Amino acid sequence: MKRIIISSIFLLITTNFVFAQTTGKILGKIIDKKTGEPLPFVNINSPFPLI
Repeated sequence: MKRIIISSIFLLITTNFVFAQTTGKILGKIIDKKTGEPLPFVNINSPFPLI
């Protein structure tokens, strides 16, 4: 019984580390609507934390 509990705790801890390192990447250009020129040094914020 003790071995099952220790194994379960180990699996829970290691899966948290695996998911903590997943990241996404957003690529593209931000273009001014009026002029059609690309905008330099633009930051983008996402309301979705899983991206």
